[in-house]
Amino acid sequence: GNVAYTNIATVMDELVQPYTNSFLNAADGNITNRALQSQCFLRVVGHLGLIVDGAVYSGVEDALEKQPIRFNCFAL
Repeated sequence: GNVAYTNIATVMDELVQPYTNSFLNAADGNITNRALQSQCFLRVVGHLGLIVDGAVYSGVEDALEKQPIRFNCFAL
């Protein structure tokens, strides 16, 4: 079907090295790969921190609304 995939990563990932290994192959379909720090340069978030970070949450909301990913860098 027509499924859109969004992958959000952190450049400070302590488990996935290099962090780009977490990216999906964009040539395989409707895939968006984003590193949190591509927009929020000073955001310090590790691997497990992704699930509770406010900026990541705002990116997930954008993805679910089928909008471009715009992280709210000031979200708690």
